[in-house]
Amino acid sequence: MTKAPGVSLSNWFSVRIAKPQGDGKTKESAIWFPRARTKIESMKMFYEFLDAEGLAVIRQSIGAIEEDWIYDKIETSGGLLWYRSPKTF
Repeated sequence: MTKAPGVSLSNWFSVRIAKPQGDGKTKESAIWFPRARTKIESMKMFYEFLDAEGLAVIRQSIGAIEEDWIYDKIETSGGLLWYRSPKTF
């Protein structure tokens, strides 16, 4: 069985705080969560971030797939945001 980077039994059940990097204005500065242990946790952190910012998702589409990342274009009530997540963990 493989494990995600940074995951150990001692921290598996700990709650990570969503601290995004990037401003989301372009693909190159897409929002991402380096402390996320899994792809699912990264997505959860992104939706927590949107909720904290008071943004609602209007439409979501894949903007690009490059090397180890998937870039999503998210149309929100506050404008367009780019979000990147790992292809796999």
